Amino acid sequence: MLTKIGEIQNVYRVFDMVVIAGSSNLSVRVSQNDCHYVFDYSTVYWNSRLENEHERLVHLFKNSDVICNHTYI
Repeated sequence: MLTKIGEIQNVYRVFDMVVIAGSSNLSVRVSQNDCHYVFDYSTVYWNSRLENEHERLVHLFKNSDVICNHTYI
């Protein structure tokens, strides 16, 4: 379990946080609308309330598209 500390003050909307319970590993796999996202909460802004926006973006991709962050290659 995480809690935000401070306010978002950067263009990527990543905020400082502290682990208040459970593992300190912030790598997660989130499933939403038959899509699977793998990311590290400490480096990615994720808000499940943006589900409609996530779905809109996914529909813009073609089956042949590869979507990734170059830092994880």
